[in-house]
Amino acid sequence: MAEIIARISADSGVELIGDQSRVIDAVGSLAPMDAAYLARAIFSCAATLSGPNPPKAGTLVGDVHLSPLTWQVGISRLTGDPVLILSVPPGIELTFLLPAEHAKKIAAALVAQADGVSPPESQRGTLQ
Repeated sequence: MAEIIARISADSGVELIGDQSRVIDAVGSLAPMDAAYLARAIFSCAATLSGPNPPKAGTLVGDVHLSPLTWQVGISRLTGDPVLILSVPPGIELTFLLPAEHAKKIAAALVAQADGVSPPESQRGTLQ
C-alpha cells in the first residue's frame, strides 16, 4: 500500500495525495478544522487497534486517551526552546515545541496533578 500524505491545497485547505502525488479525489479538499477532526479520528482508530483489546469492525472511535510508550525532552536546534517528544501507539512520535515559560507552567501543573494538590478536574492554560 502506498503512503497517503497530506498537503496544503490551492484553496488553503488540506488534500490527501497518494502514488505519484495524485490527489485522492474521493476526499476532496478539507477545511483546516475538518482535517484536524479527521486526523484525530484516524489517529484514535490506529491507537485503539494497537491495544490489547481491539474493538470490533464498525465500532466508532472518538477522541481516545493515549498512553505514551516513551517520552523524551530536548532542545530545538532551530529555536533553542524545549521540546517534548511523546511516542504513542502504534509508535508515532509527536513533537511539541514549548517556549521555556510554557514548559515550566505545564511541568508545574503536571507535578501538582501527580501530587494530588490540584483539583481533580484538569487544569488549563493558553499557550501564545
